[in-house]
Amino acid sequence: MKPRFHLNVTGVCNLACSHCYQDRLGARPMPLEDVERVLTTFDRLRRHHGDRGEGFLTLGGGEPTTRPDLADVIKLARRHNFTLRLVTNATRIDLPQAWTLRQAGLKMVQVSLDGATRQTHEAIRGPKSWERALAGISALRKARMLIVLSAVMIPGRNLDEIPRLLDLSRELGVAGIKVQRVIARGQAAGGLETQGDFHRVLVALLEHAVAIRYKRPIMLFDPLAHNLPNLYPRLTRRLWFLSTDMCHCDRTELVEVDVDGSIRYCRIGQKLGNVWQDDLIEVWEKHPLLQEIRAHRPHGACASCAAWSGCRGGCPAATYGRGEATGAPDLACPAARGVR
Repeated sequence: MKPRFHLNVTGVCNLACSHCYQDRLGARPMPLEDVERVLTTFDRLRRHHGDRGEGFLTLGGGEPTTRPDLADVIKLARRHNFTLRLVTNATRIDLPQAWTLRQAGLKMVQVSLDGATRQTHEAIRGPKSWERALAGISALRKARMLIVLSAVMIPGRNLDEIPRLLDLSRELGVAGIKVQRVIARGQAAGGLETQGDFHRVLVALLEHAVAIRYKRPIMLFDPLAHNLPNLYPRLTRRLWFLSTDMCHCDRTELVEVDVDGSIRYCRIGQKLGNVWQDDLIEVWEKHPLLQEIRAHRPHGACASCAAWSGCRGGCPAATYGRGEATGAPDLACPAARGVR
């Protein structure tokens, strides 16, 4: 396993998105010296797994650009030999800041855009967030950043607009798009619909990509995507670049540390430990939740599914968010809806 890392460097955010999965919004930024301590801990886990090359680190929040010293965080991460991706709503980014971040060593930016229209995006992320995000994207492009649009599929809010994000990505001149579904955690845990026909949306997205001859990467961050090439080989073979295997829960490779030092796995809300009190290697190798996910075996419809080796039965964050075990059937998969 080659671990990937996610560090939330602040809980402060300038927006109040209805689907945000973070539990510690408003928490103060992690001091720079503590950022270095976390990066050193990440280094230890990387070396433990034999990783001697560049690691991969995502900087998130809150909204990372609320930190006035974000460029210093980026420089520090680069000194620790991490390739970086910044997750941002882009609403605070102007051209001087974009160049400052680029010169600090940032090259990849994931910009959250949850609709193909102003109305839909602002219904999710708040007034004036659309025009400010587009201005931020423009600044990042001028600073020669590689930009990917990231959308969260939210039932009743934006599902029908997801395919149109392909057209928008062309118009904005960004590198491609990434899509994932909403998880019942954080702000999304109360009152937001989190169950929908995500499979249908993903198929419609791919059909639209073929129809418009889309020549940019499409990245699907969801176990549901693993089975698409098996179910629709003629469709998926016609795509220029499609990544359906971004989720590999058997490897439990996505290490997340929150602004308060909490250790978590991917988007599952359970706190596994704290990086200030617990040994990260020990947590990652022996925590019961991670062992449960790694040991999960196919049953029911999953037992005969060609996608099992990658999908592993669906998204444990989705089932955990419903109050069920991580190995419970992922009802977003059509084959699993009758499995109980």
